[in-house]
Amino acid sequence: MKGALKLGNENWSLSVLPKMGASITSCEYLGFPVFEPARPAFLGKTDVFASSCFPLIPFSNRIANGRFSFAGEAHQIEPNHPNEKHPIHGNSWQKPWKVISQTANSCRLSLSYKPEPKGWPWAYYAEQLITITDDILAFELSITNTDEHPFPAAIGLHPFFSDAQSAQIEFEAETLWEHDKDILPTHLRRLTSETDFSKFQFLKDRRLDNCFSGWNGATKMCWPSFNHVIEMRADPVFSNLVVYSQPETSFFCLEPVTHTNNALNLGNNCDMDIVNPGEDLSGEILFQGRAKEA
Repeated sequence: MKGALKLGNENWSLSVLPKMGASITSCEYLGFPVFEPARPAFLGKTDVFASSCFPLIPFSNRIANGRFSFAGEAHQIEPNHPNEKHPIHGNSWQKPWKVISQTANSCRLSLSYKPEPKGWPWAYYAEQLITITDDILAFELSITNTDEHPFPAAIGLHPFFSDAQSAQIEFEAETLWEHDKDILPTHLRRLTSETDFSKFQFLKDRRLDNCFSGWNGATKMCWPSFNHVIEMRADPVFSNLVVYSQPETSFFCLEPVTHTNNALNLGNNCDMDIVNPGEDLSGEILFQGRAKEA
């Protein structure tokens, strides 16, 4: 696609579109599409939600009805996607990012945001550094408070992984948030045999759209048609993992994020980081391939 940056080595290859929310349009390991290639809605209508991956800044998932209070002040944010009644996944995916630097196997992108009417009410600066080294693909994300006031902030990554109907996943978490009809969290519960992925489980025909809390930062994925396992590892700041899988979709999502869905409206359960002026929140997410054990 026009304006795409191509990165790669003998193991990984990917394509990045800075002007489209710093989104990824394809990502392969040894020729296997680890990320689902960008779907027609992205290619034809530039809907980033149909890309292969995009960063989540300055919040993840939904804010209920776009309303929340912080430091005694009420805020209202408009919905930002035609298929959603609540603002979703921050706003960095809606903005063009600048290319700071690029090599054959890395690029650094930046975004400077100023408050907009009915938008996120605080100014920030974000960076995404993508680096390929040997068999490791790394995403380093950061948000810096360039406002005059402290604010709640978050970073996360939203990859769409390929072939949900044959994929198996493995990760450890402590609890899961149940949700209502609007996919907003209602209460925490313990994991069951259906939601405990501490050992590899198939995703086939699963219907999940839940935030797993107490995630240990490690996830493994494998597919019968591919003789390698893909490991995703995230820094401790990413303490939550949003899992999305639907029987009718060809992809699934495992989203490392720094806070619970709708955290700004969860009272004492709000786990968003408060970033003071001039301070930042940052973290790294790695993808590494290794051969399956015999």
